[in-house]
Amino acid sequence: ITANGDAAATNFNPFNTDINTVRGQEGNYCTINQASNSSLAVTNGNLTYDREDNADWECRLGTLPMTAGGKWYYEVFLDNAEAGNNNAIIEYGFATRNFTQYGNYLGTDAESWCYQNNSSTYGQVTHNNSGLSNYGSNAVTGDTLALSLDLSKGGSNGVLTFYKNGISMGTAYTNIDCTKDYFPAFSAYKA
Repeated sequence: ITANGDAAATNFNPFNTDINTVRGQEGNYCTINQASNSSLAVTNGNLTYDREDNADWECRLGTLPMTAGGKWYYEVFLDNAEAGNNNAIIEYGFATRNFTQYGNYLGTDAESWCYQNNSSTYGQVTHNNSGLSNYGSNAVTGDTLALSLDLSKGGSNGVLTFYKNGISMGTAYTNIDCTKDYFPAFSAYKA
């Protein structure tokens, strides 16, 4: 028999009753941690969060760390960003396990870094309680935001870059401690 097209041999057996074959093998994927001390509503298999009206800042960390020595990337889809509205602010970035999550937002101390969508013209980045700086471009509903964190360089040479719809907005920070583990982190505020 001669193969036609891109046909290839496989081990698939429709009569196999092994549960991992039937269901598919689960992977270790990071989701939003429901166990955090936060009232951010988490739904959709811990992949979606929502901030209620008239609520203070709150943050959620991811379930798996971005470990020292590695290169990391993740994406966030904004299905209702209310961008440019100072009464509805979203942030995404990363934080150490020691970051205070309730009544706090990313970038307020040395334990977290973030991109903050809080400007009608620019996104803003904050870090180490150093205030806000113009960076990148404002995100709107339907945008996909991402970050890459390179901790592979060793020492204090880590590099953080944010992306909007697959396009780099430029290096946001360098000299991040590559010997620590960090967790994906999200915070939101809505008045």
